[in-house]
Parts: sequence; C-alpha cells; structure tokens
Amino acid sequence: MIGLQLLLLALIGILFGTVINRFAFMKKMNLPITVYGKGLQRKPIICLRDVVKSIQNSIGTVEPGHKIVNQTTECLSIVDMAEAFNCKIKHVLNPRVEKEDYDMTIENKNLFHYIDTYTPFENEIEHILADIDLSKLPKKWEDAFNGTRRTADV
Repeated sequence: MIGLQLLLLALIGILFGTVINRFAFMKKMNLPITVYGKGLQRKPIICLRDVVKSIQNSIGTVEPGHKIVNQTTECLSIVDMAEAFNCKIKHVLNPRVEKEDYDMTIENKNLFHYIDTYTPFENEIEHILADIDLSKLPKKWEDAFNGTRRTADV
C-alpha cells in the first residue's frame, strides 16, 4: 500500500511540476532530462524522511514564543539536480518568465535542532527511482514526458 501511495504522491508532483519527480520519471522512461534554459535557478530541497524525523523530534518541544523552521537541507541548481541522475540532459528554451539564474539562500539552522544529520540529495536518487513503477503509469501520461503534451493537459 505504501508503494502505491508513494507512486500517487510522485504522480501528483509531476502534475504540479515538481522537478525532482519529473526528472526521475524521465530517467525511468529512458528519456533525456529536459532542463529549462541554463537551469541555474537554485531550489531548496529536503528528503521526506528528514521532514518526518524533524516533525517527530519537535513534538512535545515547548518553547516560549514561536520558531520558524525552514524545512530544507540543501539549495541546488536545477542543472545540478538533473546531473545527479547520470543521464542525458537536454536544455530547452525556458517557457517561464523568470530570471535565468539567481542564488537562493535559506536559513535552516533551526531545522538542525530537530535532526542531527540530513540525507544528501544524491543519496536519495536510487530510492526515488526504486519507488517508481512505470506499469502503473497511465498510458496517456507518457505524452507529458516525451514533449507531445503539456503536463497541465493530463
């Protein structure tokens, strides 16, 4: 049942444009990973297990006032994420109106009050790929990956 739930979460991520899920499905389908523009935009990421661990460890912690805990462990560029999948990368014209590159930094020191160590992105790739079962992917969704259909049309 958990495998099915993970697949559904991954498919939801694809429909909403979650880049890591899209890259993982493209690799599993032996398609080149498409990166919009140069792919220098940096995005915050965190392993789901690290999120769960931090929430579990924060339960019962009572502190006066409030504390902001940014749930992110790394900021990686889109092209760095794509390269971590060790497959062909295809740069395409960016259809979005956004800066080609920017350096995002996030303050996450409060997160490390609740987790001692974190899982690096490159260590998660094999787990992500193992959770994807292409036999459960609706045939019509394949077009969302091969460029003949926009994801929003699925």
